[in-house]
Amino acid sequence: MQENKRRFNSMDFLLVMILAAAVLSLILQGNLARSIGLEDVGEPCECTLLLTSLDADAAALFRAGEPLTHPDTGEVLGTIRTVRRENAVLYTLDEQGRVRQVSDTASFNLTITLSATGKTAEHGFLLNGAINASPGDTISITPDEEARFSALVLPTEAAG
Repeated sequence: MQENKRRFNSMDFLLVMILAAAVLSLILQGNLARSIGLEDVGEPCECTLLLTSLDADAAALFRAGEPLTHPDTGEVLGTIRTVRRENAVLYTLDEQGRVRQVSDTASFNLTITLSATGKTAEHGFLLNGAINASPGDTISITPDEEARFSALVLPTEAAG
């Protein structure tokens, strides 16, 4: 019996290079590149978010020290530093047809200060190097991987 010896040729080299490029492109995408420090995500900053008209159960999900994530990507946006809870405001008409402002005790507005990482880019402020979070933008957040909320980004000194 004769044994065939296989030698490394140019086709083998090409296949190894394609596989290496595929693995490298996966590493450089998304959270992995940011988490191992290959991508510049900016410097530590604070971001202020406003959530309006939440019921008591939803408002209780947001606690200081808990992380907030983006529901679509699963990327951690930052850690909640403070939560300010206020009764939501309702507008009603009185007997004379004038608009009156009343406090709604069943729903709450939350102002959240988020400790995060961000940088200024040509299209505004990027939270964690990937999510647009300039003042006036609305971003999706989740405190528990199940509930999804929309938060308005408020202007702060750190984020412009």
